[in-house]
Amino acid sequence: MSGNQLSGLIPPSLTNLKQLSFLDLCYNNLEGPIPDFNGENKALKSLYLCRNRLNGSIPRGLGQLSSLQYLYLRFNELTGTIPDEIWNLGSLQQLELQDNQIHGQIPEKLGNLKNLEEMLLMNNNFSGEIPKSIGQLTKLQSLTITDVLGGPNGNSFPDLQSSVKLGTLVLRNCSLTGPIPPYIGRLTQLTRLDLSFNMLSGSIPLSWPENFTSIFLRSNKFNVSLPEWASDGTNEVYVDVSDNLFINRTRFPNDTISRNKNLFGCCVDTGDVKNKWLDVNYHCENDTSKFDRVYINCGGNDTYINGNHYESDLNPDGMSTFVLSNNSAWGYSSMGSYAYASSGQYILSETCNVSNIADAPLYTGARVAPISLKYYAFCLRNDTYTVRLDFAEIGWDPTGVLQGRRVFNVDIQGKKELQDYNIEQEAKGIYQNTSQEFNVTVNDSRLEIHLYWSGKGSVSVPLYYGPLISAIAVFPVPRPPKKNHKVSPVTVGSIVGSSFIFVVLILALLWRFGLLGKKTKKDGVELYPGGIFNFQEIKTATNNFDATKKVGHTGSVYQGVLADGTEVAVKQLSCKSKHETHQIINEIGMIYTLQHSNIAKPMGCCVKERQVLLVYKYMENISLQYVLFDDEEVRSKLNWRARFKIILGMAKGLAFLHEESKLDIIHSNIKPTNILLDKDFNVRISDFRYSELHDGQSNKEETTFRNMPRAKDTGHMAPEYMQGLPLTPKADVYSFGLVTLEIISGLPHIIVKAKEDIQLLNTAYKYHEEGGLEALIEKRLSQSKDYKFHEVVTILYLAMKCVSPSFDLRPAMSEVVEILEGKKKFKGKRINPSHDIESSPNVVTPTSESSSKSEGISQEESSTIN
Repeated sequence: MSGNQLSGLIPPSLTNLKQLSFLDLCYNNLEGPIPDFNGENKALKSLYLCRNRLNGSIPRGLGQLSSLQYLYLRFNELTGTIPDEIWNLGSLQQLELQDNQIHGQIPEKLGNLKNLEEMLLMNNNFSGEIPKSIGQLTKLQSLTITDVLGGPNGNSFPDLQSSVKLGTLVLRNCSLTGPIPPYIGRLTQLTRLDLSFNMLSGSIPLSWPENFTSIFLRSNKFNVSLPEWASDGTNEVYVDVSDNLFINRTRFPNDTISRNKNLFGCCVDTGDVKNKWLDVNYHCENDTSKFDRVYINCGGNDTYINGNHYESDLNPDGMSTFVLSNNSAWGYSSMGSYAYASSGQYILSETCNVSNIADAPLYTGARVAPISLKYYAFCLRNDTYTVRLDFAEIGWDPTGVLQGRRVFNVDIQGKKELQDYNIEQEAKGIYQNTSQEFNVTVNDSRLEIHLYWSGKGSVSVPLYYGPLISAIAVFPVPRPPKKNHKVSPVTVGSIVGSSFIFVVLILALLWRFGLLGKKTKKDGVELYPGGIFNFQEIKTATNNFDATKKVGHTGSVYQGVLADGTEVAVKQLSCKSKHETHQIINEIGMIYTLQHSNIAKPMGCCVKERQVLLVYKYMENISLQYVLFDDEEVRSKLNWRARFKIILGMAKGLAFLHEESKLDIIHSNIKPTNILLDKDFNVRISDFRYSELHDGQSNKEETTFRNMPRAKDTGHMAPEYMQGLPLTPKADVYSFGLVTLEIISGLPHIIVKAKEDIQLLNTAYKYHEEGGLEALIEKRLSQSKDYKFHEVVTILYLAMKCVSPSFDLRPAMSEVVEILEGKKKFKGKRINPSHDIESSPNVVTPTSESSSKSEGISQEESSTIN
């Protein structure tokens, strides 16, 4: 009667069937207590009540079933202690009580079960010592006990040397202390040994029986020499000795990571330069913290979600495995073998049933482990991070007769964050996604996320039980503007760090043309284009430049609050000489004459001796970089109107610099971090440190800024920049085109991948040549209510013309503005990166889906956003 979806109570009348010898009610939905069988059932040899919802205590009457050989009560909701009468069942051969809520101590009477061959007591709440009488079970072939809470001094290793038939020995998380007794190595029938998550130390057998298949010693305190067998890659034994304190590591063949030997963090002071990950305190390959975010598509392929590159995680191994990503930014450590599966499977996949989930590529695959799964992020900058864990249960068919229950725990940085976590319950169904977010602090460049099975839930359905994870995202805790519209110190610092030079430009103009308002005082010279700031005011605002007020990652930027409550950032520049101070000011000062709504403006500044102090006002939405790639909440507000507004604002600002200002300036460093945005997504172009002057001639080589270095190539630079050719305004047009592609695609210009970085522009060229440029449009953008296909595609083709390899074929920014405002129709040419451009120009038709064959943006479609 097993597997028939029977429900309700077990009929008490079954206890009156005197000739009943076999009763199998497993895999049903039976509830309530187990009937109190009595001496009337003398013939009963097999009682299978597993995989139901039975509750209450184990009835004492079961101890009167003198002929009972097989008692399966696993996976129910039984509580209480094991009654003493059970230990009188001298004929019992198999006892399975796992996956319940039984507590108390395992009594010494256990030794009475002389015929016992299999005993499974894992995943309950036992405490105290493992009874010494267990050594009397000489016929024992399989023993599994887990999760035993020991006393203050732990538990001694049980004496099992008389159990010579043992093939499986699992004493996981049983509070064991001391060494592994030598006799373990002499149990010739032993094939599987799991002593993980204990406190074992001291000696360890130097050899094992040849028929061993797996040895799990993870998370102990072994402090002796690492045995040679632990790192011998020539055998097929699965070995996990990770998270220990071994010394004197002997050898590791070929200096590579083995598929079946997990040695991550196994040892102390290995001195192994090539394999630093062996060290217990490993945090970074080259001891340089360089990452501030990690995205992993666990069990899935490379994919891009909201502009973030989720790296693939497709290694099929997981029984005793450590895998380090190609860029050494992350890795996983997996351990365990399944109880009922004929073969190990550590990646699950499901396509059809999750296709309608948002961000479906994250949920078509998942990594799973039967016991322990640890993910690490390495080389992280020390900071506070948001850790987002994405889940979707794809481990079984919800329409099947048998329903499972996956339950596991999650620790982050050693702190329990999720206990008895049930994906199906949280997501309200199978094939539904759910996410959990946590803020954690990283102080040693390493982040640890530990998902582990604590014995709860089912182990046969799903067949591949244990913790499951679909995706992991780690990124700095967002610092959005506060309710009073103030920006956090780090955010303010990042703004000033990228745009402080522009404030210096104001100083230069005032100084050069005698426009400075200044007072000679012992506390410095005040320069105030927008307001009066003397040195003492700035000193007070920053609490005397207190180190705790220092913010940002570039230069010396301090958080400050003026007397009127205005939050500001102060950039402190130190010059080696007075001449250097004058040189900086004189070389870039003329740009102060710029007056345009799309050009960033400072609040004020001050000069004291060899210091230049710049006071800068914040921007609520920080920068285009922040909005596109750093803050999901703000990104969600980026509908098409907002993106168009940003594109048009950039174009107008650059057109002003190139053709409308008195100085005719080439910005030379247009990129998302230099496009500042206020709360309404109005653009302010910043950072003129690499700007050059031109006279409107494309061959002009002379520049006023001879002592200013060229900007570092970040991938937004025009090809002629890398060729050392004189720059023209068309260099800014190229950068504008590339940034526009980023805005519409939601992807960064360089997409970092494990094996090889991908340039967004190369992808755009490919789509353009294939006539499918619309494939670049971000899915979220295409789903916005104000989305206009023709308008978006036309701007895409306009952007492609802007990034033409030949600068002569790029439009002027004033022409771009006219096209965006609908005053001029756009006619483009196909771009070929190998041949600059096709010889015959033709009108670009974005797609057959477009309702109009005109390439211009209509006046109605392209009207500016107010």
